[in-house]
Amino acid sequence: MKRLSLFLVITAFAVCCFSCQKDPVQMDQIMVEQTDIQFVKETDSVFAELTGSCLYSEAFEDLTIRIGLKDDFSDAVTRMVTIKDDSFYTTTMKLLFDTIYYIQYVSDHYSEEFEEIIEWKDDTIYTFSTRNLHFPVVSTKEVSFVSTTHAMGIGEVEDEEGEVITERGFCWGTHSKPQILTDNSDSVFFGDTEMFVEMAGLASGTVYFARAYAKNRCGITYSNNEVRFQTKSSNLVVETLDPTDITGSSARLNGKVIVNNSFAVFCSFMFGSTPNTDNEIFIGSFFGGETSSSISKLFGYNVPNDDVPILESGWSYYVRAFIIDKINNDTIFGQMKPFTTNRIPYNTFDELEGFVSVGQAQQISILH
Repeated sequence: MKRLSLFLVITAFAVCCFSCQKDPVQMDQIMVEQTDIQFVKETDSVFAELTGSCLYSEAFEDLTIRIGLKDDFSDAVTRMVTIKDDSFYTTTMKLLFDTIYYIQYVSDHYSEEFEEIIEWKDDTIYTFSTRNLHFPVVSTKEVSFVSTTHAMGIGEVEDEEGEVITERGFCWGTHSKPQILTDNSDSVFFGDTEMFVEMAGLASGTVYFARAYAKNRCGITYSNNEVRFQTKSSNLVVETLDPTDITGSSARLNGKVIVNNSFAVFCSFMFGSTPNTDNEIFIGSFFGGETSSSISKLFGYNVPNDDVPILESGWSYYVRAFIIDKINNDTIFGQMKPFTTNRIPYNTFDELEGFVSVGQAQQISILH
């Protein structure tokens, strides 16, 4: 009898230990926290971009969201979630306006210990509303100054819809309808409604798509239209260098051209008080020749001169170097460089007249 009792006790203890060991998923093993929701307006439709963090002791097989109009998720739609490192993001389906939605995160969690897929559900149920959303109206105008590695996007906020615009800019990528979250983007540096954005780091000879966007408290609005463009392929490279010798009324514009093989180029600048300036300074320098390796040449230009009037004190200006390739009959642009003249306190009219003679006309100089 004692042996039987001892056997039963040992058996019960073993079963209990096995049952405790089989608890598949503890709360400290998987934790999902939704940290941000951003509404996105595309044409006449609205979506939501959800981002957050996920911590786990074992790898997720899948992480999905259930989103519906009922808190019991009886009408829920499932969406896949993209995980990168310890963060995640996903985009919802098309949403209805003036509606409350419920979200729950679920996962098919693979337990290495038990070598099986175990379903996991987050205890937290998130909600959001699409009520009182007012998005601005944004348009993409054009892409100009297309070069080998950069281009300028031009757009406009046509209507703010009574909301404060917190950010404006362009996004671009090698596929249609690029987005801020997954593609390249940069915010604007000029204008109240009009926007000019330098898109840098492009690959030469590549087709890109670009469109304007704007943000307010409600979310992001993308332009209904986009621009398709292709960067140039050339053995010539031009760079706009930072302006130097800046005073209250003058400055020196600087550029660099990199050439190889046979070349015949005319170097010059575009200069003005707006990024989209068409004020071309054609008093430039021409040089040509042949080389077996890449060489670079610096060129510069002083303003004001006979073609450019005296600069305004404390004023913002924009310069872009460019070259005309005489062999291939092509124009190649450098990137935009902004600068601001020094602010001069004018006390008398005589002092103001004294600054007019500063910075006389000079030809563009080539430094070998």
